[in-house]
Amino acid sequence: MISPILSEEQLALDAVLPEQYTHGCRHRVLVPEMALLRGILEQALIDLRQHRDARYGWNRHVYFDAYHWIASRDRSHAFAFENVCEALDLSARAVRKRLLRASENTRRRFEAAA
Repeated sequence: MISPILSEEQLALDAVLPEQYTHGCRHRVLVPEMALLRGILEQALIDLRQHRDARYGWNRHVYFDAYHWIASRDRSHAFAFENVCEALDLSARAVRKRLLRASENTRRRFEAAA
């Protein structure tokens, strides 16, 4: 059984329709490929949240890796943020805005300290 880390409430964005979010999850049993893509997106959210206040070392690297993956508009590889959102029928722009909103102040602090 897959334990969802992202609840529908967390991804309930103004620009994302409910049917867009549930398209790949309609039957509560995900196709393995869709489960992988959803897991990638969930891990990025976890990394942003858990390592938000990291100032040094590996934790800071994990945070910035997730941040830059989400902020990137690159579509050159299968697991690029834009491609993952498209495969999950999510608005990449809306999801990006929601996920990075809380991280903006943290990012600015880190860049100022670097």
